[in-house]
Amino acid sequence: MDIRPNNADELNLLLTGMDLSLFKSAYEGPKFDFLLSHAAYCRDVLKLKKGQRAVISNGRIIGPLEGNEVFNQDDYLLLENIILKTSGERIKSKVQQFEMEEDRASDLVMKVDSLLSSQPKGESRVEYGFADDHYSAVKIRPKEGDVYFDVVAVVDPVTRDAQKLAPLLSVLKQLVNVNLRVFMNCQSKLSDMPLKSFYRYVLEPEVVFQADGTFSPGPLAKFLDMPQSPLFTLNLNTPESWMVESVHTRYDLDNIYLQEVENIVAAEYELEHLLLEGHCFDVSSGQPPRGLQFTLGTASEPVIVDTIVMANLGYFQLKANPGAWMLKLRKGRSDEIYKIYSHDGADSPSDSDDLVVVLNNFKSRIIKVKQLPGNDLDHLISLCCCSGGSLAQCPCTTFCNSKIWM
Repeated sequence: MDIRPNNADELNLLLTGMDLSLFKSAYEGPKFDFLLSHAAYCRDVLKLKKGQRAVISNGRIIGPLEGNEVFNQDDYLLLENIILKTSGERIKSKVQQFEMEEDRASDLVMKVDSLLSSQPKGESRVEYGFADDHYSAVKIRPKEGDVYFDVVAVVDPVTRDAQKLAPLLSVLKQLVNVNLRVFMNCQSKLSDMPLKSFYRYVLEPEVVFQADGTFSPGPLAKFLDMPQSPLFTLNLNTPESWMVESVHTRYDLDNIYLQEVENIVAAEYELEHLLLEGHCFDVSSGQPPRGLQFTLGTASEPVIVDTIVMANLGYFQLKANPGAWMLKLRKGRSDEIYKIYSHDGADSPSDSDDLVVVLNNFKSRIIKVKQLPGNDLDHLISLCCCSGGSLAQCPCTTFCNSKIWM
């Protein structure tokens, strides 16, 4: 700021009622570095642009304020009352117990309030009291003299949820010190048995090694003392994006008749692939681009697997494994008619044509494509070299097969 006679800045200061002589003495004094540090804080930390205004109160940022927005004395009083009622008074009562000097105590209240206000707000803990747990609860006490977690579970013991929860609680007990109470919330009357299957949850508390340092064969699920007469089917309940297959077994796992089994029924499963799933939409029409093809590969081998966008909700899936992959539109009609407009869940810039997708979780991806000018949506399906010939003579068999079922 340049303070000169008849300067516009000087006129603004006078209009706001500021003592100009006092401001000049402070501006030219040794404490001006204090103002410069505040200016740097507003620019670099608060990201305020030149001329923007904001109010900072114990870490809370109110602003930036609009140019014509007024923050007057009543607003400051309201902000002060809100802070005092929400957190200020409680923090002050705790700090007063330290019997500190007033200035230090005031600074400590401000710092603690600032830290607490920056934390995400979560739901408060709710304690439920149980009148009697003598006959209806399973209680496992924690180890004495150590910090423990208080875990309370209320389950109906003859439901699928109870089948899944029991092994989870057992593993949790092995990992941490818990005070566990499981309440049985049974139905008063049952016409038949709700559970029609036997269930095991395969989960180990930690990775297990063999004596030579190698990994153990893996966690096991054992079914003992099974009835002999029913016809059983062995299935795995896995996440939807897992492709799990049976790799070693002597029996038909869909039809297991234990009376005809000589020894035991054993099966070994293997996780073959993780599915890269997503949805694709045309931003122009809002509809799925029927027949659009994607390829998945690496920098050295761009096309390892391919897929076609389904007409139902624009769903697509590709077989992959953990790691970084390149997702592209297939060369040909797909990349001639469409371009990738935006994406959600990939690890590339939003305007990139080649998407790098890091497969490190089970979340689906959303891809938006845009039709290039001068192309018709139906071209992607109708234009094909075999449109006038036989399917066996077509070099793009994958695309033509898709055209049959879409």
